Amino acid sequence: AMVLNLHKSLLDPLMSAETAQRLTESALVSTPDKQALTLARLVRQLQEDIWQEVRSGKTPDLLRRNLQREHLRRSLDMVVKPAANVPADARSLYRLQLEGLAGQLHMRLQTSGLAQETRAHYSESLASIRAALTAGMQRNG
Repeated sequence: AMVLNLHKSLLDPLMSAETAQRLTESALVSTPDKQALTLARLVRQLQEDIWQEVRSGKTPDLLRRNLQREHLRRSLDMVVKPAANVPADARSLYRLQLEGLAGQLHMRLQTSGLAQETRAHYSESLASIRAALTAGMQRNG
């Protein structure tokens, strides 16, 4: 529980509507810089780092699965029920990343030798993504 709370406290500012808004607006006032943090880079890098076991084939332990669940919950919220101040680009970027993750999960589930906990976690995650991507967007606010 303590580690999950730490994960949540780290994800709070990174996946907030305010950060998405700030990074989206910063592109309007700054010159293109390959090193600059963009919303697209943040969303992509978070997902790649948090879900690295899907690509690597390693087995995520309980702490990693809980982090992945929390990241997925927040990503799905950005797509399905975003706060009123979430930029449209953020919703689009999260949707695109979720589509990619769904493909990766689907491919990983086709392989043999997954631990039962991992298979269940990936299967549930994939089902959640598919349901969210086909659901209508519910606007908060």
